[in-house]
Parts: sequence; C-alpha cells; structure tokens
Amino acid sequence: MNKSGEYLTNENVKETYYYSFSEEIAKLDFLALFEQAEQAQWSKFFWQTPSQDEQFLGLGTLASYQEVSIAALQQIKAQLASRWQTINPIKNFEESKLPQAILFGGLAFDEQAGQSTIWQELAQGYFVVPAILLQKTPSHTYVHYNVQAKDLDSAKVAYEQLKKAFITLQSASLQAKVKLAPALKAPITWQYVEEEAWLQLAKKTIAQLRQSNTTLKKVVLARRLQFEASHFKASCWLANLISQQPNTYRFFLEGASRIFAGATPERLLKATATHFQTASVAGSIRRGKTISEDEQLAEQLLNDPKNSHEHQIVVARIERQLADYIEGRLTLGKRTILKNRMIQHIFLPLAGKRKAEVDFLSVIKALHPTPALGGEPKKDAMDWLRQYEGFHRGLYGAPIGWQSILSDEGEFAVGIRSAVIAKDQPDSYGQLFAGCGIVADSNAEEELQETALKFEPMKRSLAINEPSTSDD
Repeated sequence: MNKSGEYLTNENVKETYYYSFSEEIAKLDFLALFEQAEQAQWSKFFWQTPSQDEQFLGLGTLASYQEVSIAALQQIKAQLASRWQTINPIKNFEESKLPQAILFGGLAFDEQAGQSTIWQELAQGYFVVPAILLQKTPSHTYVHYNVQAKDLDSAKVAYEQLKKAFITLQSASLQAKVKLAPALKAPITWQYVEEEAWLQLAKKTIAQLRQSNTTLKKVVLARRLQFEASHFKASCWLANLISQQPNTYRFFLEGASRIFAGATPERLLKATATHFQTASVAGSIRRGKTISEDEQLAEQLLNDPKNSHEHQIVVARIERQLADYIEGRLTLGKRTILKNRMIQHIFLPLAGKRKAEVDFLSVIKALHPTPALGGEPKKDAMDWLRQYEGFHRGLYGAPIGWQSILSDEGEFAVGIRSAVIAKDQPDSYGQLFAGCGIVADSNAEEELQETALKFEPMKRSLAINEPSTSDD
C-alpha cells in the first residue's frame, strides 16, 4: 500500500502490480455499510449523482496521494494503468457504463496557494484508490476488490482476505439502518470568520469593477463559517446530505485527519468515450414558502438583470473554452431554474462531441475555475483573489469527483455547498464555505445575505435542529 502522497517511482513500479477482482452482488444499503465502516474505522469515500443513477462507495485505501495537481494526477493515472490487471471481469459489465477502477478525490482550488492548517493533507489536492469499490446503478450493484501484489498467486491470497473483511461489514450492515440525526453533538458554537473584513472586501471589489479602466468583469468572493462541537458522526452527516439535498452531487472524501464533504448542484465536466457534458449554474435566490411564491421568485431570478448578466458571463466563458476540444458546435440546453431545498439557481446544460485526441484532465484544467467560482477574466480574477481574499480555499470550489484508471472517462463536480471537518474526537471543529459572484452592480450587504443563505444547506446537514444562521 502506498503511503499518502507517495507516487510510484520507476524502481517500485517494476515490483508492483494492481489486481481487481469483480463481482455482481445483491443490492446493499450503502449508508448502512458506510456506518459499519465508520465504526470499524475504515477510510471511506462516497459519490452520488443528482439523478442517483450512479453511486460509488469506496472502503479502505489501496493507495492515496496528496499534493495532487492535474499534471500529477495524469502521471498517477498512467502509472496505475500500466500496472493494473482486471481479473474475472463481470459478464455484460460494459452495459453499466461504469469504470472498474477509479481514482477519486479533489484538486486544489488554486495550485499556487500556500499551505493551510485547516485543510492539512487535503490542502493541495488529494486522491485515493479504494481497496473496495462498490458501484450501484438503478438495476445492478457491483463490488471490485483491489489489491497490490507482486504476482497473481499473492494477489489471490490478498483478495480472499479483503473479501472476508468485507463480508463481515456486509453482514453487520444488514442489521443496521442509519437514522437521520444531527451529525454534530451539542454544545455547538458557530462563528463567521472575519465578517466585517469580508464586507469591506466586497465593497472594494465592487468599486474596482466599476472603474472604467479595469479588465475585471466578475470576482467570486468566498466566506467561512466555523464551528466547534463536542462530537461528530460522519454517517449522520452523509445521511442528512442525501435526505435534505436532492438535485445535487453528494460527495464525501476522507483523509487521515480531515473530511471534505458536501452537496453541490454544479457539474464541472463529465467525459464519456465520445462526449463532454457540462453546465452553467449561476445566480441565486431563496425558495418560496408556497408554490406560488416559489414560482414568482424563480421568474424574478430569470428576469433579474444582475443575475442574468452573471449567468451569461459563465455561459460565454464555457463556450469559448470548450470550442477547442469539441467537434462542431456546442449544444446548449434550455435556460431553466435548478431548485434545491433552500435556494434556486439559473441552470443551463451544455454538451458536445469530444475530439478524439483530447485528454479529459486537460479540459478540466482549461475550465477550472469557471466564472461561477473564480471570476472573469480568469487570470485577473485569480490575481485579485490571491492578493486580497486572504485565506486558502483548499478543495472548496475546486474539481471533486472521479477519473477512470483504465479509460479516459470520468466526472467532476464543483466542490461548493461544502465543509472541511477535523476528525479529532471527542471534540470536533471545521469550516463551512459559501461564495457569491460580485459584478459591477452588486450590493455588498445583499451579497452578505446571499452567502448567509448558502451556508444553510451545510449547516442543517450537520446540525438539523440548529436555528437558521441568517437569523443569528
């Protein structure tokens, strides 16, 4: 097993092979299995698409890597692929369109940013290859046992041991059911981080955007809400995210000392063998208390000049950036409203046929950060954030998702509506993140209120019975 952050060298590549043993199994309750793995102190990751057509659960760690840039991830994938052997492939597995071996994790929002104590090993990008990979589609469930060995005979021994450990977890999970309960145990303290300084930065940014000689069109500023609690239970957090946040990517990434998880509405890029799919999500407004009010607010959002301008900036950049990577023209979907539990956004899907020679991760590099998370133009906005924002975003707002090891396919979402939590017990602490797009006609106080609303999904997923932060 590779130590965290240790990439394969030419010497140990010669001695290392990776073997994958795959089976189709009966349907399992992933949450119950996750809880049992938590009790047994197994490392875990989880991924679920908004449609729930694809769900991944990773248990245990075959290999983990930290300080992972896009270039490093390309190298890691190539090295693993050259040494990976698939044993007893499942009949008709191709019909599921799922990969049999993946790297799961997140890249840093800004590879040039300095270190940050809150993020620890996750700060500059973190990826894992699970020892056990479970995959669920609407009609099938698969398990892949991944082992490292010098030859097939040794791999078979390791596989039998791993399978035995999994069967123990599986049996325990059949008797368990995760209940919806607060993930944090009282007493809990919440505190906005440098709220007044953020408000002044928002005003400074608006003033800059209004200058006639500026190149900046938009800057996305992020805020933090920190907490301390007496206890934390990861399985409750994940269960709450799944229950409370439909129409989002639910994700969970665990390192040695930190966990990064959330429920993001925003796809960055999905790559199949033939196509790229992405989406523009920008502009925000609260949900209504009645159906009528909710629809009125949605219409207000669609027709609001400031939010429409903010959204169009995102669409235009994505169109420009993807033009070099697709054949023909991008297909733009209908401009609609994406509704989450407490907030709604302007949403527009985009898709195109990928050029044969185009590398998936190269397109991720070109797209990130989109104007929805960085600003426009990209370089100028990033320079502004590096100079004035004053903290390390870590994986917040960055690509989070998976990359197939054996093909050039995968999917990354944007790591918003998220939090990083220290696994320290019995006490626990962490930070929640929220951002807002600042344009020339923004109002700093209104943006402050918008970010307060964006904290709510994550806060409620951690502490169901807590009062609204925006009412504090």
